[in-house]
Amino acid sequence: ARTLRYNQDPKIAAQLAFQAEQALANSFLNAEMQKALADEANIREFYERNKSIYKQVHARHILIRLPGSVVPLREGQKEKTEEEALAHVQELRKRLVAGDDFEAIAKAESDDVGSGSRGGDLGFFSAGQMVAPFEAAAFALKEKEISEPVRTQFGFHIIQMLEIKERAFDEVKAEIKEKSGTELR
Repeated sequence: ARTLRYNQDPKIAAQLAFQAEQALANSFLNAEMQKALADEANIREFYERNKSIYKQVHARHILIRLPGSVVPLREGQKEKTEEEALAHVQELRKRLVAGDDFEAIAKAESDDVGSGSRGGDLGFFSAGQMVAPFEAAAFALKEKEISEPVRTQFGFHIIQMLEIKERAFDEVKAEIKEKSGTELR
């Protein structure tokens, strides 16, 4: 193309000049973003402003399903009305508050057979991993506290907060560095 002097055509020459400027601008922007990402103060400031993102809770629950829930009925179980499900979950909560063993009740009663087989244990989770009503209730609890019944599309839950932890800055620093420069601002 150069031999045939395509680069001397005014339209092509303008396009080449524009592309060269664009490449230079992109190079400058990338370098500046890398400086911002490498700046420990920016990363720490982002962490401090967004500590709630790095908070995790360890909870367990008991689920009593609602009619039409995607959670399947356990073998031999009959469908409860919403009123029956609420009455059942309220009775279970009374037993728990009175000191009955959460793990044993979850294994025997929870319609979430996956977590139920582990005594209702859900492990640690962060904001954004559970359905909104469940998450709001779980994050509002204090350690060892048992929630009132929480209704979701799956049914009624009783949640017990086991532990709260915040991931330390050093633990999430690399994760924060992966964010773009504009996210850090």
